[in-house]
Formats: sequence, C-alpha cells, structure tokens
Amino acid sequence: MPNLGCPSLRHDAGSPLCVLVVDDAAELRLLLRLILEQAQCRTIFAADAAQALAWLANERPDLVLLDIGLGAGADGLELCAALKRTQGEAFPKVVMLTADDDPHTIALARTRGADGYVVKPFTPAQILGLVDSFDVWRLDPARRPPAFWPTLRP
Repeated sequence: MPNLGCPSLRHDAGSPLCVLVVDDAAELRLLLRLILEQAQCRTIFAADAAQALAWLANERPDLVLLDIGLGAGADGLELCAALKRTQGEAFPKVVMLTADDDPHTIALARTRGADGYVVKPFTPAQILGLVDSFDVWRLDPARRPPAFWPTLRP
C-alpha cells in the first residue's frame, strides 16, 4: 500500500489534508485508503505504534486515525498520549477509531488527549465528514471542528 507522505508543517489551502492511519488490520487500512482517496487526502499507513513513530520522525500529518488495539507493543492510547506530549495541541489532531465503545475507555481517550472517538463499524460518510471538518479547521483554526465523540450509553 503506497504511502504518499505529508509535507512537514504545510497547512495551506493548496495542500491536501494529510492523514496517518494507524491500525493493525490490513483490511481496515485498505478500506480507509479507499475512503480517504475519495477526499483526496495524502495518506500514511502504519500497522503499529513503532511504525507510526518511525513515520512521525520525518512526516507531519494533520490528522491521525488511531486504533486502540495495535497488537504487540504500545496501544493506541499510549501512542495518543505520546503524540500529545511531544507535539502539543496544534497538530496533529488524533481521532481514535476503534471497536471499543466502553465509556471508561472513551473517557480514558479524552484524558490521553484524543480529539475525537469514532466507534467501528463506521460508514464511509462518517469518515468523509470527519475529514471535511478537520480540513476546514486546519485552514481556519478559529472554526473548531465539531466534537467527534460517541454518546455514552447509560
């Protein structure tokens, strides 16, 4: 699967949104590639936290779509906390993309610095809407993206 790369710190109207997808499931990475191509995003794909960190050493995505369960090594919540600790609040924005809909995990994601949380299964329209809203925010930081957090069940 090709990685198109992302220009470092280039956040202008002429540059497509750059998205890093971190998920250990190859079929999900392929699905997200097909969806993100529709939105003309530049994409980077990583199968685990180590691979994501290696990419992040040289690339600067605008948005990270991050699974929680990444197999061996650090999980997505640990990676999210590390990104927020080293990159700060500006970029990248991190949206957890996971099958875990437990309210405790959702709350934990917030404390680790996640900017949103989408529960699998998702629809292409959900991902395209998320990408569109983050792209608008990237170009105009005064327009905060909408909250992408699930409604907690009682």
